[in-house]
Amino acid sequence: MPEQITLAGEQGSLVIQVYGYERPSAEDQDDANWLRCELAVRVGPFAGTFKAAFTTYDLIAFSERLRSAVTTLSGTLSFQNTEGDIDLAIALDKRGGAVIKGRANPSGWLETSLQFRFDSDQSYLTKTLGQLEAVLRRFPAKQTQ
Repeated sequence: MPEQITLAGEQGSLVIQVYGYERPSAEDQDDANWLRCELAVRVGPFAGTFKAAFTTYDLIAFSERLRSAVTTLSGTLSFQNTEGDIDLAIALDKRGGAVIKGRANPSGWLETSLQFRFDSDQSYLTKTLGQLEAVLRRFPAKQTQ
């Protein structure tokens, strides 16, 4: 059963399903840290799903940035996975509101992308952070020789 990371809000969501390591027995550290994922974007009347690959390092960076933003309730955090399948900007304000802007751009589909925007808040983002941390506990960064 996959782990799930959900960015949700008013009129939209982005769900990252994490199924496992792409190469569980890889001995090279870079190869060992790729994860098989699927992205699902739903914004207003638009919805789409596609396969994607993230690294454990992608998720660690996202987790660190999101933790900082949720703690301070200020600023804009950006996130893009290594393959460029998803590009996000999350802007928070002191009242706990957030605006999530992004672009889903499936690898291998040069002319296909979806730009989106939806409102969210700190309660949704706190849940997202907990889900990110759960995924990283289940699929930690591997250190190989």
